This record gives sequence, structure tokens and C-alpha cells, in this order.
Amino acid sequence: MTDLSAKNLISIPEKIAPDPLVRKIAERMINRSNVGIKKYGNTMDQTKMGLTAALKNTVEELLDAAVYIEKAVTLLEGEEDGK
Repeated sequence: MTDLSAKNLISIPEKIAPDPLVRKIAERMINRSNVGIKKYGNTMDQTKMGLTAALKNTVEELLDAAVYIEKAVTLLEGEEDGK
């Protein structure tokens, strides 16, 4: 796995995952994993990370997500208020 251009990204057939939202999430998860494998040279399963480090990483990711969600809410509220 050396070339991660668009032509090599996985695409799950509708027959396998009929729900388009589930299909999109599954494709993104697999493709993101493949990028990480290329970048770090191993899978998450192979990574030597303790539980504390994994939980701290999760907290950091969730805090980032909270910022993105707050930004989206702010934008939507502005649209609703006519701003």
C-alpha cells in the first residue's frame, strides 16, 4: 500500500451497505486506517499504546470534536437569526 490517491480509495458497493450514511462512514474509516498504516507503518492493533495514553488521545479527539460542533451550532444559530 504505497499509493493512496483517489483511485485507490475503497468504495463499498451499495449491495453490501445499502444505507448511504453507513456506507460513507465505513469507507472513511477504512480509508483513514489505510492512511494511518502508511504514515505510521503499523495498524492500531499493532500499536504499543497503554490504556492511559489511548484514553488521553480519545479525550483530545473529543475536545476537538466539541469545538467543531460548537462552531457548527454557532453558524446554524446565525442562519436562524438571519445573521
